Amino acid sequence: MEVQRKFRVDCLAREQPLALFPKKVGENTLNSQPDIQRLSEKMAERCKGLPLALVTVGRAMADKNSPQEWDQAIQELEAFPLEISGMEDELFHVFKLSYDGLRDDITKSCFIYCSVFPKEYEMRNDELIEHWIGEGFLMVRTYMKHTEEDTIIEELKNACLLEAGDGFKECIKMHDVIRDMAIWIAQESGNRMNKTLVCESLRFVDVGRVNSWKEVERISLWGQDIKKLPKAPHCFNLPTLFVRECIQLKSFPRGFFQFMPLIRVLDLSATHCLTELPDGIDRLMNLEYIDLSMTNIKELPIGIMKLKKLRCLLLDGMPPLVIPPHVISSLASLQLFSMYDGIGLSAHRQYLLEELDSIEPLDELSLSFCSVESLNKLMASYKYKLQRCIRRLSLHDCRDLSLLELSSMFLNYLETLVIFNCLELKETKINIEKEGSRGFEQYHDTPNPGLIVRNNQHFHRLHDVKIWSCPRLLNLTWLIYAAHLKSLNVHFCESMREVISSECATSSAQNVSSIFARLTSLVVGAMPMLESICQGLLLFPSLEAISVINCPRLRRLPFDSSSAAKSVKKIEGDMTWWNSLGWEDESVKNTFINYFSP
Repeated sequence: MEVQRKFRVDCLAREQPLALFPKKVGENTLNSQPDIQRLSEKMAERCKGLPLALVTVGRAMADKNSPQEWDQAIQELEAFPLEISGMEDELFHVFKLSYDGLRDDITKSCFIYCSVFPKEYEMRNDELIEHWIGEGFLMVRTYMKHTEEDTIIEELKNACLLEAGDGFKECIKMHDVIRDMAIWIAQESGNRMNKTLVCESLRFVDVGRVNSWKEVERISLWGQDIKKLPKAPHCFNLPTLFVRECIQLKSFPRGFFQFMPLIRVLDLSATHCLTELPDGIDRLMNLEYIDLSMTNIKELPIGIMKLKKLRCLLLDGMPPLVIPPHVISSLASLQLFSMYDGIGLSAHRQYLLEELDSIEPLDELSLSFCSVESLNKLMASYKYKLQRCIRRLSLHDCRDLSLLELSSMFLNYLETLVIFNCLELKETKINIEKEGSRGFEQYHDTPNPGLIVRNNQHFHRLHDVKIWSCPRLLNLTWLIYAAHLKSLNVHFCESMREVISSECATSSAQNVSSIFARLTSLVVGAMPMLESICQGLLLFPSLEAISVINCPRLRRLPFDSSSAAKSVKKIEGDMTWWNSLGWEDESVKNTFINYFSP
């Protein structure tokens, strides 16, 4: 019989587990010892509001009348949940139905992979996708063809196997019990307990435990407690190794990688005390993915040129990094390269762009620039190759940049744009290129909201724009091309009077309502001249939050009674600003006053 309806089972609110759990444990057990009430609350908290977990664990503890038994059960639930009676038969097998219903093996592999991250860890969507690409679950080009609604992340969220993060909107997390189930599946329903190893403390990397690493296929070491690694562990079956956020780990033992011939994925990110690439990495001939982001490694050694299978190289948030000439161009299999949110490409590092341009398989780039010369080099890429690969672009401290010309070749791929401290920047123009019989022909375009309706290719992937400390910038009218923009954050643009120019709004009034149709977050701050977001009224059908900080001249929001009517959750600003706002009529103000928070 086919399922007629699907029901979503949400986690209980914070106080509700404390009511459900005691009912399953029973009053006799709870009252048998003074400490058991406190311990029961601790165990209920570990179930994180998941009803079936509360019921299963509560039943398992119904006859446990000593604090020692409760202490031991809490420790087992943390480290070895299968030891709790009923967890496998009554819980994991039930949740596994959602896993079994996933559409294909790739989606299932992507879900299981999430279990290598620690408990309660909020994974950035793009970070997770990069790992999936590194593991070979996805190819860059294949993944980017999917619509947002069709992504694997959305499918896992719809199956209640992942959930939205508590912090940034573009983050997801895995419930602790779902994570335990994922590890159980990865360990072949508990039959191969050493197949996946996730460690957050020293006790998991001592000599006594290293012998169990021989069978491991994924090792994930995290956390500030890990200060030292074992010498030359034998991991002949290991393709994936994380050593992340080990902030006290200063170096790897010599020969650490000697017996790891199969490693394909190596993530050392946020291990801040690392100043040199560990010895032996250049001999990992099967390595396809390496993440050195947020380490303090000073130089990429020439030996990395030997990694002929390397497809993904991530160098985000790093201090000045020496990359010898010809190192990058020698990585002939490279598909994804990221050097973002750290030291920017300066004039004397333009050779890196030339080397990247020479790599045929290259599909995805994330780059930061700190000089106009390097930025111009990017724009002059042969047949716009590099421009068509850019996913994230950051411009900071480009002191001579007065006009930013964005090519339409960015339109198919650019997701994130950050502009910071570009003190001379006044204007942004869009160049539209078309490929004809004489190659690419270019012309300047005048912003027109109608183009969004007629041609939805304009910046259809651009989701996130952040512009800070550009004191001469006059407006951001070009953003009408960003029909799918989700987040806009603008600060310290002291000359800006309007975000969308009044000329554009009045010349195309019939189409102005389509502007910012997918925007969920709008933040403007420290702009003393700002008078208008947009002269026309906007529908804002997706807007959830708007924040206005120190913009004393902004006396009107582009709202009417139907704007953001079903989506808005929060409006932030000081009380003086709120009281000075003008409204179309009193009913509009009354519509939004309940969402205002000073």
